[in-house]
Amino acid sequence: MLKYRPVAAVQLNTTDRDDPALEMCRDHNIPYVAHRPLDAGLLARTYGPAAPLHWLPSQGSHVAPIPSTSQPRHL
Repeated sequence: MLKYRPVAAVQLNTTDRDDPALEMCRDHNIPYVAHRPLDAGLLARTYGPAAPLHWLPSQGSHVAPIPSTSQPRHL
């Protein structure tokens, strides 16, 4: 029996570009799933929607942004 279970992925709501979890996940080959990468629209209003969605994947192939909306008109 395993004492520790492998981590399949880390899901965080990140607006911090210095999030230590990004580097830790990269170092351990763990997928980093960025939930709400536009911070409920705040980052899109500040930088435009493309900037945060381009920045996250540029951190490594282990990063996957998952944009979402609660407003059907935003789709």
